Amino acid sequence: MKSRLIHNCDMKSLNYGVVCVAVAAFCTCFASAQDLSSLAPALPHIYTVIKKLCGDQPAFSASASLEVTTTGSTNSMMMPSKFTFFGNDMRWDLDAGQMTGEMSPEAAAALREANLDKICFIARLDKKVCYVIFPRVQAYASFPIPGADISEALTTAKNINLKTEVLGKETMDNYACTKNRITVPGEAKFHEEAIVWAATELNNYPIRIDLITPNGSLLFHFRDIKLTPPPPNTFEVDTNYVLKADSQEIMEFAKQQQEQREGLNPLPPSDVGVEGRILHCGITTSGSGVKINAPDDPTGKHLLVTPGTTTLETETNRIPARLGIAFGCYCEVSGLPQQLGDKAEIEAVWTYPPMVKPDGSISKGFSAADLSRINTDGGVRGWVGYRFEKDFELVSGEWKFELRYEGKTLAKQSFTVYRE
Repeated sequence: MKSRLIHNCDMKSLNYGVVCVAVAAFCTCFASAQDLSSLAPALPHIYTVIKKLCGDQPAFSASASLEVTTTGSTNSMMMPSKFTFFGNDMRWDLDAGQMTGEMSPEAAAALREANLDKICFIARLDKKVCYVIFPRVQAYASFPIPGADISEALTTAKNINLKTEVLGKETMDNYACTKNRITVPGEAKFHEEAIVWAATELNNYPIRIDLITPNGSLLFHFRDIKLTPPPPNTFEVDTNYVLKADSQEIMEFAKQQQEQREGLNPLPPSDVGVEGRILHCGITTSGSGVKINAPDDPTGKHLLVTPGTTTLETETNRIPARLGIAFGCYCEVSGLPQQLGDKAEIEAVWTYPPMVKPDGSISKGFSAADLSRINTDGGVRGWVGYRFEKDFELVSGEWKFELRYEGKTLAKQSFTVYRE
């Protein structure tokens, strides 16, 4: 099993790339109760590589699609993530329930059902401790970070001088970027190379990093970038969360909660009301389902997608205007007052530049009921998207998506559709 990367290696000798692959392997195998304490030496090294390649920014946060490929493998692992840095502290939020590649859809579904899909890793180098937090079950584990690992990470981050070679200028996600090749100097005890697209208007923060190591490659694609200090409690554990000794205790705690949830029908309304968010966006597979008549849809038809038939191909907000391209958002709505199994009254709203239909009329947008039935945690999740099927739909410009409930906008996302 790939999880042996964590248990059978001397973590101090791992280069940056292997550390990330080890953590990725751990996430895919969590259901078999891996030892969370093995992550403690890894987090300072992950801190070092991201901190250095992001230009030693004093503070930053960004969502990221993290793609991991091990040497000799034909499959990539996609890990939807968010990274937050401030001073010597790091937070990595991972959506394991949406990982693709080596994690099977069944395993991802099991993590979501058990509320173990959201995982937060926090490295507090000042306190010499790391936290592994599972927010949806309100539980966490705490492990000491060896002082030698912290010292090595901070010394490397401060003193190592990376070699930078300018490869040219390119545009990435509408940002003017300098494309650089960055290499670790020969005197270091490991060899790595990264191709980095640094955005000029974001203080040279990288939009994308392609990191190549002898053991594999990692691709970071950042979005929603903020170069400001995060809220003060970002690197703290919520005081309501329960401390558990290890992964086994957390799994048993989650199982108890799941059994209690399954005995509740109907579910009580959420104390905080209905909330929504967009977890992923980009180019997707088309999905399958049943087409129904929909006069507001530009084509006159609307596809009711069968859950589980749509998958993410590329996380991006730039969409080529090409027939057959499907794109959209993976959405989550929580706190719904309806009962388990009811159809959620969620509205998907699309607006776009003027589209001239074959009958000469103009379409600027439409809305439709979407998403699936309410599940055991009182919410719904699913893909909402659009597929270019007719030539007249290929209008470039800004396309906007909104997720609404009872007239209230819960979340929104913009796409740039462009002519190739």
